[in-house]
Amino acid sequence: MRMSEKYKDNKKYLWLLSTFLPLMSVTGVYLYKTTGIAAMTFVPLAFIYFIVPLLDLIFPEDKSNPPESAIAALEKNSYYRIVTYLMLPIHFFSLYYIIDFIVYNPTPLWMLIILLFTLGIFGGLAVNLGHEMGHKKSKLDKNLAKLALASSGYGHFNIEHNAGHHRDVATPEDSASSKYGENIYRFALREIPGGIKRAWNIEKRRLNNQGKGVLSWHNQILHSYFMTVCIFAFFTFTFGYFALVILLLHSPIVWWQLTTANYIEHYG
Repeated sequence: MRMSEKYKDNKKYLWLLSTFLPLMSVTGVYLYKTTGIAAMTFVPLAFIYFIVPLLDLIFPEDKSNPPESAIAALEKNSYYRIVTYLMLPIHFFSLYYIIDFIVYNPTPLWMLIILLFTLGIFGGLAVNLGHEMGHKKSKLDKNLAKLALASSGYGHFNIEHNAGHHRDVATPEDSASSKYGENIYRFALREIPGGIKRAWNIEKRRLNNQGKGVLSWHNQILHSYFMTVCIFAFFTFTFGYFALVILLLHSPIVWWQLTTANYIEHYG
């Protein structure tokens, strides 16, 4: 593209379709309520693991990325930011909808497992959302990133990712980079606790340089952890302790989504 040409995003309004992805998580429960067919609860997982890969095979590679010269203007366009923001309330609506169904409807163990994995796998989209918002500079974006990560108790991620992983990626110091020949299970045992430890060390250094204690309200990790406590408390108050158990069980599945992404993207 010549510099004199003005970039036009021909898919601008198609980006709204991205908001339907987190909403897909509720389709299983909705279809089960509508049809009475229990197997319908498997639809969201089938969509993620079968339909999406199939679509990836069918459609050609999209090479219409904007040029570097257009990035600044696109980032200032509020439309794209609004589309991103919409995904957060949809995520919490989905979480509420599925937990409400689990708590108030007797379900066999196999269905409960499917719904837990649905919560966990689609909850991984919230971590991805938090990752994208965490890269932005505005205070609103950063706080929304903390909220997105808070639903699964992964509030340390943005500190570790932005100030640790981006600095040390593909080096032995990076716990989020998998080693050559390292299987995913061994990587997970190193990456998950390593990420938490590095995040706290980074935040401790930052606060010490400002003459502040690590256990203070200035700690960015504690902000998200506080949100986690509030979210879990809200669901427990609304639905009882079974909802808390569901949230605690779904969180490791969410964490696993990021671990698998890190393993594949940074292997070797």
